[in-house]
Amino acid sequence: IDMKKILSIFLIVITVFSFSFSVFAADAKLSADDVTIKAGETFDVVYKLSNNPGIMGFAFEFTFDSSALEVISVKRCDDFIGGVFNDSINVNTTNDFKVIWTGTENYTNNCDLFLVTFKAKESSNGKTYIECRCSLDDTFNEKWEDVKIFAETVQVNIEKSNSQSFWSRLVAWIKAIYNYLISLFA
Repeated sequence: IDMKKILSIFLIVITVFSFSFSVFAADAKLSADDVTIKAGETFDVVYKLSNNPGIMGFAFEFTFDSSALEVISVKRCDDFIGGVFNDSINVNTTNDFKVIWTGTENYTNNCDLFLVTFKAKESSNGKTYIECRCSLDDTFNEKWEDVKIFAETVQVNIEKSNSQSFWSRLVAWIKAIYNYLISLFA
């Protein structure tokens, strides 16, 4: 066997393997679990970063159905330390807000980044979604290169609340007593 053939086969094998590893490399991802709650309840959505290639800053843009949900607050998780963390909840009064962070060096941990507290409105029922998008211009590493992070959509299943207000229970109780008394004298 010719040495040139062996060398060319060896180079082809190395090229194929290095290509396949880069194709199967996992992308960075921001994820959160879907939620099932009752109308009127407050709930937290914890956003987790996985396959982190190293980031020095990020911005995530959120949108949601403001007829079904109200955003209450954003809080940095305990595992995610350092840098400057902020949100635009008090600035925006519509159905969107941003969560931003910037540090002084690459942050490479995979962890819970932040949690967003929402409240399902009393009148809401059915499925709604919390959309999240990574702002590519504002998400970067310590070399100031853009870092793409895939952000998952969260599905919120809202069930009708079974709880009645005090007054509606009182009225129902009075009606029941009235109907009972009427039945005694009828």
